[in-house]
Amino acid sequence: MKVTIECSEEQARVIVDALDLYARIGIGQLHEVVWVWSSAYQTEIDARDAAEAAMDAVKAQLLPGYGRHGSRGIGNPGNAMTFTRAYDVKKTIEQAMAVARDPNPKLLTVDYDGTINYAGEALPVVGVEPCAKP
Repeated sequence: MKVTIECSEEQARVIVDALDLYARIGIGQLHEVVWVWSSAYQTEIDARDAAEAAMDAVKAQLLPGYGRHGSRGIGNPGNAMTFTRAYDVKKTIEQAMAVARDPNPKLLTVDYDGTINYAGEALPVVGVEPCAKP
C-alpha cells in the first residue's frame, strides 16, 4: 500500500512534532509530555513540578535503572520498532522541509541531517513544493 498525504507546512510541522514526541516517549523521555503540555498551556510551575514527580514514578516502574533524564537512546536495538520508525519518518520529513526552505544554508542545522535509518527500512519519499498562501 502507498499512502500520499498533501498538507500545508504548518500541518507538516504538527506531524513532525507528533512523531518527535511519540519517539521520545518510546525511548523513555516521559518528561517530554509534561514539557509539551506546560509549554502549550502555560502551566503554573507548581503544577508542572507535580506532573514531573508523577512522571518520575511512572518512569521508575517502566524503565527501572534509568534516572530522570536517562533514556534508551533512539538507536537502542531493544526499542520497539514503532518508535524507531517514527524517528526515521520525522527526520526524513524535517530534512525535506529544510532543503526546500533553503537548499544552500550558511549553517547546517540538525534539520538537514536526515536519518541514520535505524529501522533499516525504505524511508518515505517526501516532496515539498511551494504553494500559494490562502
